[in-house]
Amino acid sequence: MGFRALAASRVSGAEAPDPETREERRCEPRHDCVGRKLVIRDRDALGILHLRNLSAGGVCGLTDMPLPEGSVVHLELTKDHFHGAEVIWVKRMTIGLRFLYPIGPEMLEQLLSSKRPPNTTG
Repeated sequence: MGFRALAASRVSGAEAPDPETREERRCEPRHDCVGRKLVIRDRDALGILHLRNLSAGGVCGLTDMPLPEGSVVHLELTKDHFHGAEVIWVKRMTIGLRFLYPIGPEMLEQLLSSKRPPNTTG
């Protein structure tokens, strides 16, 4: 719940809604992809996107590339296969991207089953 919603509920005397009762806005389920990296291209620049989660409709991750909301980038999903995506939101170094065209179930499964880096935390 945001600050404005909390303040409005306090002023009106209404009960604040339970944070666990908020509805999910996403159409496709997200899959955890921590440890996976993708190449991200923005016109002349190349960078790395460290994934947090992935769905058929988009991806969330960390990058040090300065990408404004609304910009279009390309992600290298497999070797020599770039897929277009639009930057939907930016919070510091974390970005949310929506694919211009949703990826198919085969590509999603391939990305989820690809080898992740070994866990070195001991």
